[in-house]
Amino acid sequence: MNGIIFESQYWKVELADEQLYLGRAYVACKTKRESLSELTDLEFSDLHEVIKKYETLLKKTFGATLFNWSCLMNHAYREKPYTPQVHFHVRPRYENDVIVNGEVFHDPNFGDQAHLTATMSKKVSPEMFTEILAKLKSNL
Repeated sequence: MNGIIFESQYWKVELADEQLYLGRAYVACKTKRESLSELTDLEFSDLHEVIKKYETLLKKTFGATLFNWSCLMNHAYREKPYTPQVHFHVRPRYENDVIVNGEVFHDPNFGDQAHLTATMSKKVSPEMFTEILAKLKSNL
């Protein structure tokens, strides 16, 4: 599914199909970069604008309380040839439940770091994915 929420000059923000944390997305550098140290000043500056835009969008659309950003890239090293590409995982966190089209989104680990090792998942239907994406895009 194409889940592109928005793009900047150097970054693409794409909704993840796993929505345990409503609005979970990937923010990927559009230029081939294998590590954070390879990012240019312009890419870092643009990333800062993307972060502000996406966090503001999540607060406006779903009332997100806080945000967890991580740049892990471990999966790129599971098999050779390695294929690292700088990207971030964004996990919005919610103090309160959010209802989207009658479906409740509950943050089971609010205020905790359990999401770092949690195996819980919430794959949404294609219809719900489309609805979440539409709600985000309508507030851009």
